[in-house]
Amino acid sequence: MAHFNLASYEKFFFLLLLIDLQAQKNLFRITQLPFMENGQQWEFPFMGGFNTVNFSQADFNNDLLLDIFVFDNSTNKGYVFINKGIANKASYIYAPEYTSIFPHELQRWAVLRDYNCDNIPDIFYSI
Repeated sequence: MAHFNLASYEKFFFLLLLIDLQAQKNLFRITQLPFMENGQQWEFPFMGGFNTVNFSQADFNNDLLLDIFVFDNSTNKGYVFINKGIANKASYIYAPEYTSIFPHELQRWAVLRDYNCDNIPDIFYSI
């Protein structure tokens, strides 16, 4: 007759849990795949979506073209898109390296406006 031992089953399930957790460490994301629709390649296929946002314009890279700052109120994250300067076309590229210049305390809303008229946008935000 088989003998039921709860302690051995607990050890077995704990071992399975450890093996499962170890397998998750090798998870990676492929983000360089081109996505096409009707012959056009998507600009930001892995960007995700925005929920409630504030849009602002500023020249982040000093090329005299207005770039876009997007603040998502639901995630409290800012995103910068650099103007590629293509004539007669709105064309921007996501530039995550610029988001580190903003305070980490941004919450609920953030906008860029030139408050003191020095031609440099100032940041207004809630903390």
